[in-house]
Amino acid sequence: MRRGLRLLALLALALGAFWLTEIGLLGSTAGRGTALNTRADLEIDYLLSPASVRALGGPLGEDFDVTGASVAIVSAGDRLYAVDRSSASEIPLKGVAPSSFAVDTNDTLLTISGGYLGLLDEHNDALHAIPLQSLADARLARSSNPGTFFVFGGAAGSYRLYRFRDDGTLEILLDLPERIVAVTDTSSTIYVATAAHILRLDANGPVLLFKAPAGWTPIVSLSVPASGRPVFFSTDTKVFVLLSGGAVSIINDSGGTLRLRGDTMYVLDRRRLLLYAAHPVSEELLKVKG
Repeated sequence: MRRGLRLLALLALALGAFWLTEIGLLGSTAGRGTALNTRADLEIDYLLSPASVRALGGPLGEDFDVTGASVAIVSAGDRLYAVDRSSASEIPLKGVAPSSFAVDTNDTLLTISGGYLGLLDEHNDALHAIPLQSLADARLARSSNPGTFFVFGGAAGSYRLYRFRDDGTLEILLDLPERIVAVTDTSSTIYVATAAHILRLDANGPVLLFKAPAGWTPIVSLSVPASGRPVFFSTDTKVFVLLSGGAVSIINDSGGTLRLRGDTMYVLDRRRLLLYAAHPVSEELLKVKG
């Protein structure tokens, strides 16, 4: 395991933003019927509309991420695309799209492909470094800390969260009876979501922040700014901010996978075939207290 991690670290040092080469531009302006019901003080920029998603030629994948240059990486069918506010460009892969991926702090694209943890090399081929076949439905999540990332997955009764560091350290952070659906962190704290719970994990252990009331649509994602406040999370149909008294929706008719860069929240809504950026989502704007 240590040998595989060192290989992954060395490979990452050798890679740049090679995979953002533009291939086949697609318009991504919003079309009729895409307007969102949001707080009046949020602005929405559409990166993908239903028409442009259909033009990608396949269903949107569960994962996506955003680089430091505000380029979203999404999967559609067996392909990957780099998407910004004006275009979508295919990443010419040597094989099919990875089953899970994340962008680290150096904008390296980490991947899970064919049951192996690795990354995309300069030839757009997913390199295999660490076997993960024993971890069912393994998924990746980036960390805000350099040289660190998360892998989570498992089977009924035992869903695990691992933290990998490029110095060869591997830690099992959690083993839960519920499936983990999302992971994010700050410099000192990790946040974990299941379909019904949001947990905070720090040096003192896990703390329950939120339990979904009976009848709620399952939680599918969460995201937290560097300050740790506020916590955002989503279902398939809404985006919420977690306050001391409970959860308040800030986007009322759209949800999905969340990624946060600065004061911009990116939302991949597979139900409505949308990818958009909502901003600003600062603590000051949302008047979060406590």
